[in-house]
Amino acid sequence: MLVVALAAPVVAPSLQRSLESLRLRTEVAGVTSFLRAARERAITRRDAVVVAVEADGRALVLRHGADAEAVRRPTALRVEADPASAPVLTFLAHGASTGGRFRLAAPGAVIVTVTVEPLTGRVTVTRGES
Repeated sequence: MLVVALAAPVVAPSLQRSLESLRLRTEVAGVTSFLRAARERAITRRDAVVVAVEADGRALVLRHGADAEAVRRPTALRVEADPASAPVLTFLAHGASTGGRFRLAAPGAVIVTVTVEPLTGRVTVTRGES
C-alpha cells in the first residue's frame, strides 16, 4: 500500500497525458477517415463531393449533389481551414481534389495539420506546437 501511495503522484500526471494524447489521435483519425471516405464517395458515385468547415469550427460537413442530405462529422477539436479564405474542399470524380489544409486545434497548444493533396487526393497529417 505504501508503494502505491508513493507512486500515485508520479504516475497520475503521466496517465492523464497519455489519455489526452489518445483522445487527440482518435479525433485526428476520425477527421482523416471522414476525408478519405469523402474521396471514396466521389470516385464511387462518379460525381464531385464537397467537404466544408462549419462556421463554428466544430464539424466538417460533406455534401454530394444539390439534393443530397449533408453528412456531418462533429469533432471535439476546433477545425480551421488554412487559409481561412478556403473553407471548402472538393473531391472530384476521378479521385483528385481542389487541395487544402485543415488545422485542428487541441487543448494544450497542440496544432495538427491535415493536408489533402490536389493531384492525388491523398490525406496526410502533421503534428506541431502552436
